[in-house]
Amino acid sequence: MAVGRLTDALDCMPVEEIAQLGGRAFMEEAARKAEEEFKRQQVAVLDYRVDAPTAVVEGGGILFAIVPSMIRVRVRDKQLAKPGYMVAVSHDHGESWSFIDGEGVTRRGLLEVYPELPSSLEIPEKKP
Repeated sequence: MAVGRLTDALDCMPVEEIAQLGGRAFMEEAARKAEEEFKRQQVAVLDYRVDAPTAVVEGGGILFAIVPSMIRVRVRDKQLAKPGYMVAVSHDHGESWSFIDGEGVTRRGLLEVYPELPSSLEIPEKKP
């Protein structure tokens, strides 16, 4: 994701997650560095697709869902596709949602931010 669109992405993330990751300024700087590294390694995002949520579950008045995704990137002269997911979170009964990228997410980590996370929410296993 280009830094120019980072503000949009951060606006879609739960404030609890942004705080846990070091705050907005820290994340903007990390994105700037990542974009520089992408350019250096000739990496470009070609496409990012999201699918319908697999299930929506409630815990402590908060809705949670897993949203499957697929990213296609070009690395120099090769194209790669990688499946992934986002954890969707709604504090207002589904009126609005925020999203956490599933890369590196663990149930334990989510429970640190959301102790009300229901055990019925199936966190996908990381694929090699």
